[in-house]
Amino acid sequence: MMNEGKEWGFDWFECLFGVVLLLAAVLMFFHPTGSAAALAVIFAIVALVAGVKSIWVYRKLSQEIGYRSFTMLIGGAIEILLALLFLFKIHAGIFTIGILFAVWILVYSICQLIGG
Repeated sequence: MMNEGKEWGFDWFECLFGVVLLLAAVLMFFHPTGSAAALAVIFAIVALVAGVKSIWVYRKLSQEIGYRSFTMLIGGAIEILLALLFLFKIHAGIFTIGILFAVWILVYSICQLIGG
């Protein structure tokens, strides 16, 4: 967890993630029919916050210690682009979520077959 000081402390970004995901879970329980679209929007919000955080951490690291992780900068930019795609093309988000769940189930089942 990184904060503005030089010591470890409370991370407001992580707190925001937890609150957003908790709200998403509650909404999905009460409105299951709109869960796929809501999940796409929640993923978009989480990706947007994660992208902004990655770029912020990149900036802080380069200011504080001179370290520049271009993969962090590029990853943050990609997260922001995906967030915008999911926000403005909800169907793309729903499709992607379906594919991710399918891949997850496939990999899990193969691992269970191989590993026991």
